[in-house]
Amino acid sequence: MKVVLIKDSNSSFKECVKLIINNYFYSTNDRRLITFTENFNEESVKHADVIILNIPAGTYYLCFPLLKLRKKDSILIIVIDEIVEHKLKELLHCFEKKLLSFLVIVVLIN
Repeated sequence: MKVVLIKDSNSSFKECVKLIINNYFYSTNDRRLITFTENFNEESVKHADVIILNIPAGTYYLCFPLLKLRKKDSILIIVIDEIVEHKLKELLHCFEKKLLSFLVIVVLIN
């Protein structure tokens, strides 16, 4: 079973992400059950195979200490709304090198 944690308040965004994740695993012939959760807490972070965080403008400097509890080979996807190099560097600074087993940053440009 794959566990996907999505931290975002936008329902449309979450549904689109669910479709993309389902399509990805289907296309790779990985037919294991995929469970989606929106509970960003200690237990869900520990068990998640994929964690997707949508970080709104103005919150780039916040760190997420719970992410230190991630599984070793989990995938962390951070979605931000703009490229601002110095903010991106600060955001990456929050995630210690040992935490970065796999990180994808998706930029949404309006």
